[in-house]
Amino acid sequence: MFEKFRQNSVAARLSNEALHEQVGKELLQGTLRTGLWIKALADCGGNIEKAKSFYIKYRVQSIKDDMELASKISRQHNLSETQEIHPKDEEIKPSNIQISDFTDEQLINILCENIFDSSSGNQLEKIIVALQKRDIDFDTIDLIVADRVGAEGVEQLDFYRSCLKAE
Repeated sequence: MFEKFRQNSVAARLSNEALHEQVGKELLQGTLRTGLWIKALADCGGNIEKAKSFYIKYRVQSIKDDMELASKISRQHNLSETQEIHPKDEEIKPSNIQISDFTDEQLINILCENIFDSSSGNQLEKIIVALQKRDIDFDTIDLIVADRVGAEGVEQLDFYRSCLKAE
């Protein structure tokens, strides 16, 4: 029980760190969300230095909210679409899918559900390549995997990526 709590804590910390890194990159590029910046300025009485830290906090929460909303929509959408595409008695495993038949969200779900199944390795590598070709950011995939299956899932994902680089 404590081990699972520790793993979830580590995954949450890594996820939080990646979100802050993403916001830092946005700030360095000068990409601000105007509404959040105005809110930050208003909440700190116009003090620009304080507004920066408020903005970071608000933007990290905004990304978390976006991910949660996307995840909920994806689960609802995938549930109905999966039932239409595949009969209920057919298990969706990486070995019996056509990657082109699935949305990005569905592929990420399949990736998360099978990340620890070593017999699915080759097909999971194909899914990773397909997501990369579809311009899905690895940081986003890492955050979703960390949220759904924990830090060990991200480590396994890194292993599959290293296998792809070696080829």
